[in-house]
This record gives sequence, structure tokens and C-alpha cells, in this order.
Amino acid sequence: MKKLKSSGPGPKYRIAIMSILLAVSCFLIYYFHSVHGIGAVFSHFFYIPIILSSLWWKRKGLMVALFLAALLIFGHVFLREDVTIVNDFFRSILLIVIACVVAFLSEQIAKTEKKLKKSEGMYKNTIKFLPLHLGVTNPEGKYIIWNDYSEDMLGYSSDEAIKDLTLDKLVKEPEKTADIFSRTLKQGIYDEYVDLIHKNGRIIPTQLKIVPLYQSNNILSGFIIEAEDLTLIENSRKRIKKLSKELLESQEDERRKISAEIHDEAGVTITSLQLNCHMIKELISLKRYDEIEPFIDSIIDTSKNLSSELRKVCYNLAPANIKQDGIIYAISDYLEKIKTYAKLEIDSKISREIENSDIVIKTTLYRTIQEAVTNVIRHSNAKNLTLSITKRKNDINLKITDNGIGFDMSTTKKDKYGLKGIRSRVENLGGSFKIGSKPTSGTTIEVQLPYI
Repeated sequence: MKKLKSSGPGPKYRIAIMSILLAVSCFLIYYFHSVHGIGAVFSHFFYIPIILSSLWWKRKGLMVALFLAALLIFGHVFLREDVTIVNDFFRSILLIVIACVVAFLSEQIAKTEKKLKKSEGMYKNTIKFLPLHLGVTNPEGKYIIWNDYSEDMLGYSSDEAIKDLTLDKLVKEPEKTADIFSRTLKQGIYDEYVDLIHKNGRIIPTQLKIVPLYQSNNILSGFIIEAEDLTLIENSRKRIKKLSKELLESQEDERRKISAEIHDEAGVTITSLQLNCHMIKELISLKRYDEIEPFIDSIIDTSKNLSSELRKVCYNLAPANIKQDGIIYAISDYLEKIKTYAKLEIDSKISREIENSDIVIKTTLYRTIQEAVTNVIRHSNAKNLTLSITKRKNDINLKITDNGIGFDMSTTKKDKYGLKGIRSRVENLGGSFKIGSKPTSGTTIEVQLPYI
């Protein structure tokens, strides 16, 4: 769109021109009234300065019309006495009316131009900052308009694009370009997923939209092309797919862990119970009743241990009611139970602000602590553990440190010891997970979750 420009001479030249025209008007009044005694011919000349002044200065230009109307009456009173004064009065009023009409129309034109300039500015800014490729081509597909964002998105400057760029050079499969334009003309709009090629060769997934442009006589004048960059969306889809896969793998790992835990805790105990029962049966068959009691006591003790172990497994699977009791109570209660049976010294500091976070965040915190502490008990041989939960701005930070044997991170898979499940849970919520460890130096786990 071309910029609207004000036409006509500058202010200084306008004043000079108007001064000359008014001087000529004064001369004509004197010449025709005094010398010839007529006024019907030269008065039409007054319309020129009146129209110009109204166009140039709008309402202020009415001063010129008032001056010329007064000049016309003045010439009649002082220079002519043989013409009816009604005619000159009528001409004077007509001059003022014409000046008012022209001034009004000039103001309306100025307002319209101002609105057009404002619309032009909004239109240019919209095209300039619109976060998608927007261009216009001729009927052959050659670009004639190329917005600023297109350079960031596709790598071509406006000059490069308008010089010799066509859509077939941008489409990954250029042989399909003719079909794209054909379908656009047939359907009235093209709106499909198309891969475009950046200037550096990078593939850009886009949602391509094309609309044909027609002149008033229904002749094709070109195409409007719009392409939305779907790179971020595609990356998000891949990330979601990856997280979903990791989540499924994590669930399978959890099932295997539960199975192994039940087998390890209950399998040996049940075997012991079976052996004791078998021995009691043998003693009964031999009528050695006085030797049965120790085996019965052993069965009772073993059953108590089995019951205790199963309760621990069940507790790990079904934690305290976080929503009802609160996350702080749930964590504190869990740590107290760990201290009792694991003989692990635990120093904990928990910010009360986390109580107001979302239930999903609180559950993830609990499960992360549960998994991390379980790993410490099973693998680290630690005697002391410190745990802190703090809130900073929009994040919740969890830090767990033990003084165990640690491990070599360069030779150990980063997601070993059940850490894959923790990582998946945390990252799925937009958080971060870090682990640091060295042989004989203990292990530190740091988790950051959004405060929502």
C-alpha cells in the first residue's frame, strides 16, 4: 500500500499564491468598476482564491471569502452607483456559501485521509509482526509481497523473495506445487499440512493456507499465502510421545518392583512357614509332642514378621491421605516410620507454604521422597539423611542428601535404581530432576516442581 501524501505547494508558497490572487482581485474590482463600470464578468475570478483557501486552510480559509465578499460590497458602494446593490449582495452570500461547502468537504477529506493513514499503519504493523509467513504472489506463483516475519521463519529477505522466489522453491516436494494451486482454484481455499524448506535446508512443518485473488471482472490476479510454523507444536508432540512411553515403562518398572518386593519379603518367610509346618507334621507322626512347641513359636514369630512386611508394602503402595491429612503430615509420618524400622537418622525441614500447592504436585513430592528414601535404604548403606523442601517464587525445591557409599555416575545409568519413574513424573509436570553422586561421598537428589 502506498503512503498517502498531501498534494499541493507548501505553506509559504500557498501564502504567496493567495496574496497574488487577492491583489489581482482588488485590481479587477477597481479596473472594471471605475474604468468600465461593470462587474458581472470579473466576479467569477473570485471563486479561484475562495476554493483554494478552503482546500488549503479548511475553516480558516473562510476569511478569504469574507474579505472578497466585503470587497465586492465596498466596490459597489464607493466605485459603482448604477447597478442594483441586491446583485452584489447575492454574489457575496454565494461566495461565502461556496467557501463553507468547500471547507466542509475539505475537512471530511482530511479526516478520511487520517483514518486511512491509521488503518494503513495498523495493516502494516499487523503484517510486520504477525507470527506467520504471509505473502502475495502473481498468478504464476511468484512472490510480490513478503512480510518481515517470513525472513525469520524461512531465511529469505523481502528483496530476495520478491526478486525470484516462487512457492515451488519453498515446498519440500516442489512437484506438488501445481496440484496445490489447482486445488486452491477448485476448492476456493487450500488448508493442509505441508513441509517447507528454510534457506539453510532445514525442514519446517507448517499449516499452509492459500486463497485465490480475483479482479472485479473475475480474472485471477494472484494468491494470498499464509503458513504457520508448527515446529514448536511438533516438538511438543514428540515430547508428549516420549513422556508417554517413559510413563508406560515406569509403570512396568513399578510392577516389577512390587513383584520383586513381595517375592523378597514374603517368599522366604512363607518358605520358612512351610518348613516349620512340615517339621510339626513329622513330629506328630513320631509322637514327639514335647518338641513341637519351639516350631509353633517360630511360626507365630514368622507370621508376625510377614504381617509387618506386608503392611510396609501396602503402606508404600497406598500412602496417607494427602488431601485429608495434608502433605506435611504425610511426609513427616512416613519419615518417622522409616526411622523406626530402617535405623536411619533423618533431618528434615519442610516449608509450610507447600501445603497450598496442587494435589498433583503434592502427590508427586510424596512419591519422589518415597522412592528416593527407599533407594537410600536399599543401596547406599547410609546412616544419615537430610531432606529439605522450600518454596521460591513460583517453584517448589526438594533436596535429599545421604552420607552413603554413593556411585560412579560415569559408569552407572542415570535412570538406575528406580530414578526413571521419578524423572518421568517430575518432567511430565514441567519440573526438573538432577542427581549427583561420587563413590564414598554419598548422593544428592534435587527436584524442582512448579508451584501451582
